Amino acid sequence: MGFGAGLVDRYAWALSHPSPHVREQAALGLQYCKEAGLPALLPLLAEPEEVVRQRAVWAMAELGEGTLPEPRRIRAAGPGRLRAGAAGITVAW
Repeated sequence: MGFGAGLVDRYAWALSHPSPHVREQAALGLQYCKEAGLPALLPLLAEPEEVVRQRAVWAMAELGEGTLPEPRRIRAAGPGRLRAGAAGITVAW
């Protein structure tokens, strides 16, 4: 279907799919939406499926330095259900 910020809503919608594979692929798609994908990725820090949560962490790391303030804020102040996932985010480049 393609990549880019214009598809954020479609990828975000796919994050509610019952299949972990579909949610993982949606997180990957959000990575290619750059900063526009960050708000949809943040709730995945509490995703119960490890593979989906890890994909979200990797995606956020790939977004770059400009997106780190929000995960850092979550690590410091919560919400608590997102803290553990946010702790794993470091910039990949």
